[in-house]
Amino acid sequence: MAARNAIVLGSIPSMDARSVRTNGLGTSSSSSSSSFSSSSKFSHEHLNHHHGKQSFRPSSSRAGRFVKNTVTKSKSNVAVFAIISPVGSQGLSGGGGGQGDAQKMLLADDELGIKSMYALNSKLKTREVFGEHEFVVMQKINTPHDVVVKVTTNGVKYCVTIETTLDCKKGNESLFLHWGVARDPNQLHAFNEPPIELQPENTRPFNSDACQTLFKSRNTRDRLRTKVGGSIEISGDISDAAHAINFVIRDENSDQWFKPQNGESFHVKIPTPPPPNIEVNEKIVEEEIDVEEMEEIEVEIEDEPAPPPPPPLSVATTAKVDASAIHSSEVVSAGDLFKRIMEREAEKRRKAKTAARFGSIDFSSNVTSNRSMDSSNSATATKNRTFMRDGRKYEKKMVPRIVKTKVRKRVKTEIQVPVKLVEGPWIDYGGSNSIIFLESENAYRIGALVEGNSLSAFERKNGAVTCRIETNIPDDVHLHWGIVPRGGRSDLWTAPPEAMRPPETKSHDDQAVQTPLKSVTHPLLGSHNFIELDLNVVSISQVRFCLVGKNNTWFDNSGQGYSIQLPELQKSESKLTPKQMQESVSKKIEETEQKTLLCMEAAEDTRESAEKAFNAYISALSKISAARDASGLVQLRTLVDEVGEKYLELVRTVGLASSIAQAAADDLQISYEEQMDMFGTTEVFYASAFASLAVPENEVLNESSVRVWYDGVIDAISKAEKKAEAVQRGLISLKKDLELQVETEKAEVQKNEADEKMRMLKRQAEAARTRAKDIDIVKLGLQQKATTEKKKGTGGREILLQGFHWDSTRVKGATESWYARIHSLLPKIKEYGFNTVWLPPPTDSVSDEGYMPRDLYTLDSKYGTEIELRDLVKAFHDVNIIVLGDAVLNHRCAHAQGSNGLWNKFGGKLDWDERAIVCNDPNFGGKGNRGEGECIHCAPNIDHSQDFVKKDVTEWLQFMRREIGFDGWRLDYVKGFSGRHVSDYIEGTEPEFSVGEYWDSLSYQDDGKPCHPQDEHRGRIIKWIEAADPARKKGATTGSTGQTNPGAFDVTLKGILHAVMEYGEYWRLSHDGKPSGLLGWWSSRAVTFIENHDTGSTQGHWRFPSGTEMQGYAYILTHPGTPCVFWDHIFEDGWSHLHKPIRDLLAIRKEMDIHYKSDVEIVPLPHGTRAYAAKIDDCLYMKIGPDDWSPPTSAGTIWDVATFGENYCVWVKKGSEGSSGPR
Repeated sequence: MAARNAIVLGSIPSMDARSVRTNGLGTSSSSSSSSFSSSSKFSHEHLNHHHGKQSFRPSSSRAGRFVKNTVTKSKSNVAVFAIISPVGSQGLSGGGGGQGDAQKMLLADDELGIKSMYALNSKLKTREVFGEHEFVVMQKINTPHDVVVKVTTNGVKYCVTIETTLDCKKGNESLFLHWGVARDPNQLHAFNEPPIELQPENTRPFNSDACQTLFKSRNTRDRLRTKVGGSIEISGDISDAAHAINFVIRDENSDQWFKPQNGESFHVKIPTPPPPNIEVNEKIVEEEIDVEEMEEIEVEIEDEPAPPPPPPLSVATTAKVDASAIHSSEVVSAGDLFKRIMEREAEKRRKAKTAARFGSIDFSSNVTSNRSMDSSNSATATKNRTFMRDGRKYEKKMVPRIVKTKVRKRVKTEIQVPVKLVEGPWIDYGGSNSIIFLESENAYRIGALVEGNSLSAFERKNGAVTCRIETNIPDDVHLHWGIVPRGGRSDLWTAPPEAMRPPETKSHDDQAVQTPLKSVTHPLLGSHNFIELDLNVVSISQVRFCLVGKNNTWFDNSGQGYSIQLPELQKSESKLTPKQMQESVSKKIEETEQKTLLCMEAAEDTRESAEKAFNAYISALSKISAARDASGLVQLRTLVDEVGEKYLELVRTVGLASSIAQAAADDLQISYEEQMDMFGTTEVFYASAFASLAVPENEVLNESSVRVWYDGVIDAISKAEKKAEAVQRGLISLKKDLELQVETEKAEVQKNEADEKMRMLKRQAEAARTRAKDIDIVKLGLQQKATTEKKKGTGGREILLQGFHWDSTRVKGATESWYARIHSLLPKIKEYGFNTVWLPPPTDSVSDEGYMPRDLYTLDSKYGTEIELRDLVKAFHDVNIIVLGDAVLNHRCAHAQGSNGLWNKFGGKLDWDERAIVCNDPNFGGKGNRGEGECIHCAPNIDHSQDFVKKDVTEWLQFMRREIGFDGWRLDYVKGFSGRHVSDYIEGTEPEFSVGEYWDSLSYQDDGKPCHPQDEHRGRIIKWIEAADPARKKGATTGSTGQTNPGAFDVTLKGILHAVMEYGEYWRLSHDGKPSGLLGWWSSRAVTFIENHDTGSTQGHWRFPSGTEMQGYAYILTHPGTPCVFWDHIFEDGWSHLHKPIRDLLAIRKEMDIHYKSDVEIVPLPHGTRAYAAKIDDCLYMKIGPDDWSPPTSAGTIWDVATFGENYCVWVKKGSEGSSGPR
């Protein structure tokens, strides 16, 4: 299709790159020297400031606008730069510059066979850029790198080579080997400082245990690419004392230490010498040793008294004495016998000890002496050992002594003989391959371009645009995307219609789909991925997306996703008057006539330049043939370039004339087919000449070839003239159509003016009749005060006021808190008829608005103090007004980061941890159960299935009921968790009134309008109400106001009212004879509204159609259900025109006793009528819409106008006292 030919350079295959536009945002093109030389879409020529950050304004070239820029790292997770520049008018303005390159591109188009008017429009800047967005994503990644260790040896020396693929290019001197050696074989993983002779160059000491060596850059090339890395060689002798080398790698730039995956250090065992040979020597040696001998000495004996005679020996005792030791003639006493036996035993022990000590000694030389000594000892034992000398008594005793003795001994000696090392060839000794991971922060770019045809073409195509998304994220990338239907909530995704999904798109869930991006490689711009989405802005307002890369890596802006705002379909606010139509179209016709005249002049000028160049070439060729010198042809080619530039200007002027004429035809609502008949077909009048616009090269240059070139140029000029003439002829028909259109419009305007005048007169008459009867509906409402203040609730007659807006905490010039302001307006709130007020979230919050709660028991907030809150609630109770607290239960912000660095540690009284967060919340590391609803990504999603969570939340709600005084709840974002948990909370607190915010996207048709009916949307709300109702578990627990808890905001009805007001299709408010939305099926649970702090205020997520607010209030304040009035519309100065009309409607509702179950009888009107009418409880008629309608008249029944305004009116039955109450 044609749209594919206008995609940007660098985002298409090389064969399509030549169809790039010459202009980016409606500005003039770059010079020819830079059109293709720059590979960056965003040049440094233009710098704008956007939200305090520098962003690059798109330059004229679109080439590779997102893939070649230098990205500055940011501390934040995602930095977003966006440029949105609608330049429809600029796209049709003149350009200038870049014509040489533009001509080359026109030439290329013919070579590629591009034969569409779209290609010309692209070059003439008739494509309108509605928005350009750029998102810069900072991602931390772990890149694997190799560490290869090789050990070789030649038997005498060894070499350890350590290589890595980490970057250590020349100039990057930051990669070091941190290493040491192991000297002790029993401690092979120890670090010791290597000896000097082992350290390579560029080694520096680190400490006493290690040193650091700088890696050398190395480049190795395989068949495909050059690998860059670093290496170190460590060489030494095998005879060194080192047994191993241990190391880690350090990168000083990133301050990272690289270790193997086991977390220790790299260990390299190096060669060591073989063990030495052992030689054994044996010899006999003499050795002098000490030997113990017994020596006999004489000892003088002192006189002692004679011992008593020993007892006689018994036979048994005598038998035990060794008879061989006693001499036969010797008489031995018992005492001597015992002594001898003991001496003999001692001698045995001594000999045993000596023998054990000198077992290896040769005692052969001492045998005789030993034997003689033994025999003398025996003899001595048998002799009388005492004798007399010189009158003294002596005794001989044996005592030991040490003597020196020589002995011979056999000794063996082991000698270690080192093995002689022999040098040989180098061989592998060992090595290892390891993987390390470099932690780095990569910057990827995501770009988006939204464009369509020019203004007139855009309208003619009914809102068709192309959204192109491209990125330089490598590998396979998928676009995870959804849409926001026009009129839908901007922060909720919806799966796109089938017609908008590119091929190979797969459904992900009911909210998103996934589409693979196309990968392209450009010789200048490198590789990147892109996808083009054909969208229709009639049906959608935003594209929401994120990207999914390799290994399921999500690029999702911290869970928020990315948003692309699509343009509004340009529609006239109101029909032009005949005079305005005539002026607008006449101006365009006049401009077109001027352009066509310029075309004729440009054609004649181009023809003259071509003829001049032709004659110059022919003249030069004759000289060349004579002089054989072709150097002069270089100058002649400048004439050809001039022809090309003038021709391009001619084509541009023709295109502008045609576009302006088509825009005038669009204003007159002339169909596209009729325009082609009027101005000529889309035949590409310039294509046939493109191949001939270049003069042949010198080697084929002759008169014939130059003639072919000249004829081709003249033919192309003639076709351009014919196109201009066709536009001139079409202007004649256009003028006639204008005259007819003016007359028709004039007649219709006159009729409308007359009808409007009649309606105004009728309204004035009805108002005058009402005033004459002195019906003061405001005073009537106040008269009911005494009867309604006796009790809080009035049985389903709640009228709800939202007591804040989005900026209530940031009111300029405020001198009091928001609670204090509400307190000051309490008398008016009561006077206007409100009996229920919804207050903002009261807790401590990360955000000022209160919707990011943190400490639930801290009630000092940006809205005021806890004391002010208590006083305010009490004041409301004093005048019988029910107070609802805004309970944000789906999510809660943490106080601190957990062990994994994620914010999942809560503080305060409810000090939860990761178990309180659902496990499918990827941003906060939840460890609870899987969530049962849709997670939001701005705060931890709470797991209400945990018993401790439910207990804590229930106790907090009971505290708010009991201590603060809240009567009920407005439950925020109940779509995020199951309704059965809400049922438990309602059962545990018994609120008098509660309403849940179940905000879901409506279903939409392909034309952008909501489907009718919205049964699925309404059904989801009903399903939630049923799940959240405690009555489904046991008997009904009706609150004191009469409402069976809980209700839900009627989001379905709001969406239908949007479509009614935007398209004038009032028939949408009826379905099967009942009101549309939740209101028509379960009015007692429907809380109706047209605006709140999210949809309106300064957020504007889903703003009610401007100027139709009173039609919306006329509907919800006269119909059943529980109406909710937005604070801004009743109290803020910017909406003062709504204050009085809303007060009148409130008074009518109260006077007529409209309640949440009132009967509705829809008045059948012809299909296509721009009005809706209904009768409520047989006491009130209402009508909204521009078409006229009045209640039917009948005998005895008079309907008085109670209030009216632009496109709405309310009648009440004369004398009616309202309905009889809920039934």
